[in-house]
Amino acid sequence: MPLPDDSSPGAFFCVLKRDGEQARDGAGYGKGDRDTAETGAVFEALEHHLSGLAGMDARALRIRPAHSFEGSAHTSDIAVSSE
Repeated sequence: MPLPDDSSPGAFFCVLKRDGEQARDGAGYGKGDRDTAETGAVFEALEHHLSGLAGMDARALRIRPAHSFEGSAHTSDIAVSSE
C-alpha cells in the first residue's frame, strides 16, 4: 500500500499475509519512485520474514571473524568477494 499519497513517489509499506494473518516478521518499507518503492517494500518484507529473529535460537548462532571465510564457498558470491 502506498504511503501516504499515491500521486507522490516516496514510500511503500508491505505486509505479508497467510490465510488472512500477518506472517511472522513479514513487514517492510521501500522508498524511491513508485515501482522501486513497491519492489523494495516486498523484498524487505520477505527478507524480514525469512531472516527474522522471532523463533530463532540464539544458542545456535556463532560469531566468526571475516577471515575465517577465506577460501570457502561463501567467497565465490560476488556480494562478499574482495575482487
